[in-house]
Amino acid sequence: EIVHIKNNNDDISIVFPSENDKFKIDPILKPEYQVIHMKAIVPEGTNEICWIIDGKESRVTKNPFTFKWNLVKGSHTAQIKNNNKFVKLF
Repeated sequence: EIVHIKNNNDDISIVFPSENDKFKIDPILKPEYQVIHMKAIVPEGTNEICWIIDGKESRVTKNPFTFKWNLVKGSHTAQIKNNNKFVKLF
């Protein structure tokens, strides 16, 4: 099964996954081991960001601004929010 993710760049940016990345779900591997290690870059001085997956706040992270997200079948939306500024993955 394929998971589709796209992104765009700004002064806060999701650097992984990259635009148009596709991930395959392994039918044999346990779901809890099938994760994407999302990573964001943010302006210096940023204390934390909020990761929003499919419109729902999922996690607040601090430096190094990474988020482990379990693969789920289908297309998904991901955003990061920093001081009310959003970057969206489509």
